[in-house]
Amino acid sequence: LKGIKDIRDSRFRRGIHLDFHTPEMAHTPALENFNAEQWASELAKARVQWVTVFAKCHFGNCYYDTKIGHKHRDLKRDMLRELTGPLHDKDIKVSAYYSLAWEKHASQMNPDWRQTQKDGTAFGEDGPWGVLCVNSPYLDELVIPQVNEILEYDIDGVFFDITMYQPGSCYCDYCQK
Repeated sequence: LKGIKDIRDSRFRRGIHLDFHTPEMAHTPALENFNAEQWASELAKARVQWVTVFAKCHFGNCYYDTKIGHKHRDLKRDMLRELTGPLHDKDIKVSAYYSLAWEKHASQMNPDWRQTQKDGTAFGEDGPWGVLCVNSPYLDELVIPQVNEILEYDIDGVFFDITMYQPGSCYCDYCQK
């Protein structure tokens, strides 16, 4: 964030990190009654200085109008766009949340992008989302293009989550090469 050099900076004391991983379930409309203006007003009353809002969650669902990724099937609006204006109008900084290594949709569509154990099995196969390797085409074909899309929005930063490899990994074809 511009002008903030250290988390201990007194100007940077009140923030919210939303954790909003929303699966696509039973074709239920997502956030259809959400009011961004009202929410921004409530945050301003609480003297919030910055907030992290979702661009892409662990399920691989985008909360903005992506041309590259997978927009949440049940979301009929561009939440990233709707949130940034009202938040900035209240002098609240906005970071876009981006789940990096945990990404269910891309993992299902591209099994060769998964982080792999020594025995050849993929990490996360039995979990709620896949675990992807940034040495695979995932980085160039999805991550970088999506981040470029997100940077077109009026945001103050990007929060990358799950920027790790599983312990003892990765043995996917791309890492072995």
